[in-house]
Amino acid sequence: MNDRTSPALEEATRALELQVTNLEAASASSERQGAVARSELIKFADLTSKAMHVEDSKAVSKARELCRGARDIAAASLSLADRAREELNRVKKERKELEAYRLQLEKIREQMAVLERKQTTKVKLNVGGYHFETSVDTLRSAGDSFFTCLFDGKWIANPDESDGSIFIDRDGRNFHHILNHLRDGSKAILPADAETLKNIANEADFFGLLDLAILARGKGGVFSFASFVLVMHSTARSICFGRSVRFALCGVVVGPAVKRRFRVVADTRVYLPPLAASSRSVP
Repeated sequence: MNDRTSPALEEATRALELQVTNLEAASASSERQGAVARSELIKFADLTSKAMHVEDSKAVSKARELCRGARDIAAASLSLADRAREELNRVKKERKELEAYRLQLEKIREQMAVLERKQTTKVKLNVGGYHFETSVDTLRSAGDSFFTCLFDGKWIANPDESDGSIFIDRDGRNFHHILNHLRDGSKAILPADAETLKNIANEADFFGLLDLAILARGKGGVFSFASFVLVMHSTARSICFGRSVRFALCGVVVGPAVKRRFRVVADTRVYLPPLAASSRSVP
């Protein structure tokens, strides 16, 4: 039995050894393939890492480039803002200079208009045979006065046909002092002669220049302001005005604004009692 089974056993043993050999070969091949696969995976991972590094480097480079661009834009914006600010300051300065020039030009224009008006409203006066030339503006500069009534249409003034002058029946020897006062006010120089000052004060009373009357009488006595006193003379209402404690000029009221609308009646004087309780007009 042993002799018959030995060949079969050997056959089976060889077959088993062949299978083992094949298995070992297959295992070795599998290990080689696994090693190749691992090697390929390592290579792929390495390439992927390198690729990612390259991409990261590109991104960082791009980011840096963007930062540089942003800095350049910011610098350009600041420079543009500085230039705009300088331009704005320049425009403001030029506008200020232009406004100053405009105001100066407007002032010159007004002065020229006044001068032109004075030239076009020049008037000739014949005061008691003394001839004077001045402007309507100068004569009206004292406000409510003889001249305001004369040139506001309250009175009818007929110029002389020969020379166009307006005749005023007053002493004209000191009328130039009247004109100087109208031109220069209190700065006008008055003479020191007492008789001349008295004459100037009388003329100032007539023309309604109360300030000049005070200045002219300043060295001759004490005067106080006499309030406006309404008196009745026949059926006409009259008004008294002046600064003298002795008398005031008398005029006829022609309107409701007592202090503004009146007409002087020649050299009529109203003598005031001590307390100004009543008045009587002197025709």
